[in-house]
Amino acid sequence: MVFITKHNLSRKEFFVKFIQTAQHLNLQQIVYRSYYVIRKKIWGMQKKKALFPNYSIAEIKPLFSRIPYKDEPELAHKIIRGEKISQKKFSFLNIEKIYSRKIHWNDPNVSQLWRYNLHYFNYVLELIIWGKCTGNDDNAWKAFVSIANSWIDENMVITGDGWHPYTISLRIVNWIHALTHWKTYLSTDPNFSDRIYRSLYGQVKILASYLEKDVRGNHLLKNVKALIWAGKVFNGKEPERWFLTGLNILHRELAEQIFQDGGHFERSPGYHLDVLRDILEISIWLKRNNNRNVPPWLEKKLKSMLDFLCGILPPSNVLPMLKDTSLDGFADPEDILTAGALYFNSNDYLTSKRLGLYPSMLFGESRLNRYDYSENHPSKKKSRYFGDSGFCVFRDDSQKDFLILDAGSPCPDYLPAHAHADMLSYELTANGHQIIVDSGVYEYTAGKWRDYFRSTRAHNTVEIDGQNQSDVWSSFRVGNRAEIGPVSWNESDKYIFFRAEHDGYTRRPSRSIHCRTVVWVKGKFWIILDEIFGKRPVSAINYIHFAPEVSLCFDEKNNWRIHAGENPLWLSAFGYQNSKITKGSKQPSYQGWCSTKFGKLTPNNVLSLHTKACPYFCFGYGISKKHPLTIHFEKGGYEKSNIVVHCHQETYRIDIKAKEISKL
Repeated sequence: MVFITKHNLSRKEFFVKFIQTAQHLNLQQIVYRSYYVIRKKIWGMQKKKALFPNYSIAEIKPLFSRIPYKDEPELAHKIIRGEKISQKKFSFLNIEKIYSRKIHWNDPNVSQLWRYNLHYFNYVLELIIWGKCTGNDDNAWKAFVSIANSWIDENMVITGDGWHPYTISLRIVNWIHALTHWKTYLSTDPNFSDRIYRSLYGQVKILASYLEKDVRGNHLLKNVKALIWAGKVFNGKEPERWFLTGLNILHRELAEQIFQDGGHFERSPGYHLDVLRDILEISIWLKRNNNRNVPPWLEKKLKSMLDFLCGILPPSNVLPMLKDTSLDGFADPEDILTAGALYFNSNDYLTSKRLGLYPSMLFGESRLNRYDYSENHPSKKKSRYFGDSGFCVFRDDSQKDFLILDAGSPCPDYLPAHAHADMLSYELTANGHQIIVDSGVYEYTAGKWRDYFRSTRAHNTVEIDGQNQSDVWSSFRVGNRAEIGPVSWNESDKYIFFRAEHDGYTRRPSRSIHCRTVVWVKGKFWIILDEIFGKRPVSAINYIHFAPEVSLCFDEKNNWRIHAGENPLWLSAFGYQNSKITKGSKQPSYQGWCSTKFGKLTPNNVLSLHTKACPYFCFGYGISKKHPLTIHFEKGGYEKSNIVVHCHQETYRIDIKAKEISKL
């Protein structure tokens, strides 16, 4: 899913941005990309045909051990989608297409990501659920045979989206799900059985020669998952090589891709969850089909990723929307945690007594009854600075207060696909209600919407002179990148002090450094202080994006009342010259839009605080749970300033140099 496009750039602009991006790639990536591009062109000219080699099938146990018969909303939704798939009605990214006669596998009227979803065959599970739960297993099987035959017929030449290694990888695993579930039906149709196993074996052979070593990251992990799966489905020396190659690459990649704090190195909560699901499923697959032999290093990484997920989830268990995370593109985090608890035979990761569809299909309902649900493991529910991943979590689950802030690098050096210009941005939940949110991700197609959702102005941070902190461009590219400076994290029983800076604007004409201080006086208020150190006067805008259901009204000088739930909150600003509230605007530029699901836009209030000032200045705001704040900034230069906060009948002094908060 990584594309290069000029996207309305001049040749000179494109060349400069391309060089700035390419300089971060390593030599291996460049060599593999060059090889794959040349091979693709040669295969295209030759019209290279799909492979249908001989094969030998091994006895395997399915990943999903049972299909529940419960009448649950989640199950009902899957049943409806499965029935639509049987009628060749495909819905991805909130766009539905009906192919009444022939499936158009390379349909030019939809986005490339939509076509990728068509080629993934992720809908196999929905077909299985529909057939099993409604007594339509015969029709579900026939629908799968029809769709699989259509894919084979229409993809005889190795070209197009269906032969991208990422789509091959997902399809291999999904076809194996289908073939293990409908094993009895398969034995009654030897012609189709032979055809699909030959096609499957041929696809694995192509994938084994086409691993995404030019992209790496979560893509390469999808590739090796397919190799490990196929290596156990088929007998022979070649499948054994697939299996061993997959395990070896997985070992090496996890050592690099999973930080010591358990976070995935692309630093997107959504892609962390996606990789975690793959690691969990590989572990289960090996337990069931490799004589229960799961490498210790794999389970160690699995545990650390589960711990990290516990740590960054708010009390609602809704995934933070940072960096290309969407609510419909990834698994339910609560389901993944429950499956992790069942895998390790421990209640450490249980967040409720509810058994979701996914863990139920993996393990069966009876497994959950062995454990007594209690509040999640206390060590995983504390405020914490994840130093490797760069996420800072301020939390008090008893009050349902939660803030997560991004103080890490935009992306791995050689993998900028899911980076946003969002350094020092955050999300806030107070009293159990989402207050401040990330704008999310609307689409991956290059264009104005993709540009907006990756831009600095779409995040809860400071924009200087109308420019992005990091030079995000095209769909998945980043040229010059902001780098995080020293990070301070001090915590006591009553408060947390955080401070960090980035250099994203030092390569801009302003030569500015943005430094953000966040102070949380637990149970009372949060202070967001932004200092700009530069070489000349600049224009700066501090953006605050509110959840769509939150309303905002100006109360008096410098104070806004935030309506969310029964008890209002207060936002009190300081150091700014003027302010503006924007909601659902497209002119003169996009602003005030939130997208928690692909292809769905929701207008939301965005408060922007504007100022234009000298080379050094400070502005910011506080958010209080009960009373408006009065905030005074005592200017003293870099790390020599103080903040005095009046909250009702209490006064607090924040000493930036000492990194201390005292009550006066």
